[in-house]
This record gives sequence, structure tokens and C-alpha cells, in this order.
Amino acid sequence: MRPVRLLIVDDSAFMRKAYKRFFKSEEIDVIAMAKNGKEGVDKTIELKPDVVIMDIEMPVMNGLDALEIIMSKVPTPVLMVSSLTSEGAESTLDALQRGAIDFVAKDNSFIQSSQMRNEIIAKIISIGRNSTIKNRVLRKSLLTKDPKKKKKEPVKEPAKITKVKQPIKVKKAEKTGRPKAGDINALVIGISTGGPLALQSVIPKLPGNFPVPIFIIQHMPPNFTKSLANRLNNMSELSVKEAEDGDVHKVGNVYIAPGGKQMCVGKSSITIRDHAEADRLYSPSYDVALEHLVKIYGRKLLALVMTGMGSDGAVGLKKLNESGGYCIGQEPSTCIVSGMITSAQKVGAVDELCDLDKIADLLIQIFKL
Repeated sequence: MRPVRLLIVDDSAFMRKAYKRFFKSEEIDVIAMAKNGKEGVDKTIELKPDVVIMDIEMPVMNGLDALEIIMSKVPTPVLMVSSLTSEGAESTLDALQRGAIDFVAKDNSFIQSSQMRNEIIAKIISIGRNSTIKNRVLRKSLLTKDPKKKKKEPVKEPAKITKVKQPIKVKKAEKTGRPKAGDINALVIGISTGGPLALQSVIPKLPGNFPVPIFIIQHMPPNFTKSLANRLNNMSELSVKEAEDGDVHKVGNVYIAPGGKQMCVGKSSITIRDHAEADRLYSPSYDVALEHLVKIYGRKLLALVMTGMGSDGAVGLKKLNESGGYCIGQEPSTCIVSGMITSAQKVGAVDELCDLDKIADLLIQIFKL
């Protein structure tokens, strides 16, 4: 299998050299580097890389403007590199809206951290080898190229669901199929790579009378989750916020776990605590949240596992499965990266799959809204 061809766009000579060492791998070939957005655009058009990793703040042409030109001329999977600031978070969400596949947040340990290095390399390889991502990027660029030409809205059909054969038999409470609205007291969503845009395909489509609280665990650094919550809140009938310590969770409200922290849900309120080494790699962690939610709600908890890299959630979803709770997985072919779903499937914890654009419809069906 040929290596993923990577173009690096960064105005810092130090960072460009560091990146070249950083990505030295049999599975990644750094085919070129550019020192500003204009050069990045030119080299993307000329070399047609599999993936572009691009800084946001650059001279001559910034990353956001370069991204728009790349998406219009030669749609390519782009990973944005952002600072861990509120401004960086807003710019990153703008980039995702304009077509970037995902982002990498850098701090002082960006280059030194082997954990971060391995995560970014895995992300680049996964995206570069995903045959459906390039087509999705192309389709999105065509749809947004001329806003005056709107596609004819198709007739809405009921959500089509694929039943999953459990690959591993696990002990679980007896189920009678998909739960009824009155049997669900909370909804929890676990999501990572590709999450911000995927959530925009679900949360804003839910009605304001949604009858249970919604808890979201999105892998993101500090500042980013607050910006994401604010954006979703402005787009939605539901009230969406970054969860705070002591929040009393209410029906019809959406609580997003804060980046760099863990969200623990009690019977009536939320506790936010610092990340501990025992929490593994992720802060926030889907497994940590599920540990508490399963104890509180048991079989009355409905879970969603969506696009994302890694296996966070598999342990907690297995416990949910054994308690008689229900889990819906995003159809892997509609994910940017399907690691979280496939990991949950391997332990027999996913009850059914649903395409991303049908998840909101399915939830509305379940709750009879």
C-alpha cells in the first residue's frame, strides 16, 4: 500500500522542519512544504496531495482563505492547525464550516508529545486512505459553490436503519427491541474526529420539546467546546451549553462536556472534575461519562456513538448493553473516521446503525415528536 502523500503549509521554518521529522514514517510521504496560504494553494493544485495539514495564521494568505480556494478549485482533505485560544477555536470552527475535514490543536508540547504525534499520524493515515472522504469533500464543495442554485429538496422518508449482528455474545438484560419514548430518561452522545459538523446534522434538527436531557462528550481541547456549544445553541431550538460544575440537568437541554475535563452526571446535577491519569487518553472521555450515566439511568439510557478515532466508549457501552440500555451507532460509511463505532461493535454494544443525515429523524421517531 502506497504511503499517504502529505503537503505541509506553515509560515514557520522551525515548524516546517519539525513537521518533516514529526511525520517521518513509511506510511506518510511529505511531498512538499509551503510557507503561506498562497503557496499552499499553488502546490495543492500542482501536486494533488492526499491530505493537506495547514496552519490558520499565516502571512500573504491565511489558512481560512487558502482553504476556500482549495475547496473550490481542487477539493482535498485538509487538517487545520490551531492555537489553543478562544480565537483559535472560533477560527477552527469557521474552517470546518468551510470544508476542512478536522483540526489539530497545538500547544507548547505539540512537537515533543509522542502521544500527540501518534494521534496526528494515525489521523492523517486514516483520512488519506479513506476512499469515501475525497468524494464527500468534492460533493460538499459542489453544493456550496453556487449558493443561488439550491438542490431540490427530496421527499422526507422514514429513517432507514440497519440492524447489526452482534459479533460477540455478551450477557445482557432481556430487551424487547428499540426502547419506547417513556422508557428513556436521558440521551448521551460520544463523538470525536469529524464531530463538530456531524453534531450540526443532528442537534439543530431536534425540536425544542425534546423530552430528555442530552449529554455530549466530544473530544476537544479547552475553549473549543465552549465555542462549539455557542454555535450549536445559536442554530438550535434546544438550549445548548458547555457543562459547568453544579449544573442541574433539565429536560430539553444539551450539555457538552468541557474540553480538558471530565463530566460526571449525577441524579440531578453535573460534576466537572479535572482529568486524571486513570481516565486514559481522553479528556473528556465517553467511557468516564458512561460509567456514571449507566449507574444513574441503567436501561433507561439511550446512547449514540458517532464519528471518531480510537476506542473511547467501547467499555462503557458494553456495560450499558449488559444493563439493558440501547445504543445507536452512526453508519461507518458516513463517518470521517469510524474507529469509535467499530470498537463498540466488536464488543457487541451497538444495537443498530443509522446514516448521519437520518439520526435526527430516528430520534424524533423514537420519542414520537
